[in-house]
Amino acid sequence: MKPEKKRKTEIAAIEQFLNEHIEFSEEDARALETALKILNLGEAGLSVIDGGRYDLYIPGGYRVQCDAFHSLSSPVKTSINAVVELAKTCIWNFLRKLKYEIATWIIDECAILYSHNGGKKQAPHIDVASGAYQFFVNLCWNETESTYVFDGVSPTIAALEKKFDMNNLRHSSVIANYAPLLLPKDELYGNMVPLCKDTWNRGGIIGFPGGTVHSGPSYSGYRCVLFIIARPQKLDIQPDVQYTSWTLLEELARDTILFDDNSREKIYSRFLTTCVDWADYEPWKRWSSSKPKLAKSIEKYVKASQKAAKFLVQDKTFSTAVADVSR
Repeated sequence: MKPEKKRKTEIAAIEQFLNEHIEFSEEDARALETALKILNLGEAGLSVIDGGRYDLYIPGGYRVQCDAFHSLSSPVKTSINAVVELAKTCIWNFLRKLKYEIATWIIDECAILYSHNGGKKQAPHIDVASGAYQFFVNLCWNETESTYVFDGVSPTIAALEKKFDMNNLRHSSVIANYAPLLLPKDELYGNMVPLCKDTWNRGGIIGFPGGTVHSGPSYSGYRCVLFIIARPQKLDIQPDVQYTSWTLLEELARDTILFDDNSREKIYSRFLTTCVDWADYEPWKRWSSSKPKLAKSIEKYVKASQKAAKFLVQDKTFSTAVADVSR
């Protein structure tokens, strides 16, 4: 089965088997909203992620330090733990219906993603490896828009090799798993559709296979969702690694084993162009802490490119020349 068809089949299966709601009262949802407002960002287990959202780790799995979660009141923690257990029951039932060997699976990554003052639409990304599943539960006291997923056709390796003028991309496991992220920005955005065709009500559980390009919607006010990963025990995941169009290209450009200097130069050129295309997401911030020199160089390049483009548009001589050519 082709990857795109397999992905859509799995999403349809999730819609069929998870067409239910988890019990989470409006009272509990409002109490959670109030409790989240007073959390201290400096506490372990609470961080800021893409789109201005907060990521609150829930104990279990990869997360060791969850001080922020433990600082919540007992009633709030009790209500969240109850939702997590109900969600896990739904997920186990789903996996059984798909004939998976339950003894070889684990559900171990849980977090609450939220913000009170609205959020920017996230850049399309992949943060869970193919072979796993990721699920979301609406923890708002009202309905909210669901996560968006890529519903287009992934570029073939042959097409990407032609585009990059390289013939060894087929040997990259990264390319094989994350190919849609190399589509042009307009094409990638144009094929993002909401996972829920209707409204996503409180307690609703949705999900999709790992390896699916997705993004959180833009919204105003408060939004809060529970995030859970289910995976085969043998499949290792890195919950803090998120691939976007620009981080994928940066990783490829550093691969000195698979690519020679000339190939890596081509990839890096494409990387810089991609950073300019996605400038509204300030891609250089991805490396602000880990690689500050790289971050500063990218920011400088992007802003210089924007300035040059603005100059060309405003320059009357250039505008006249374009008009002459178009006649």
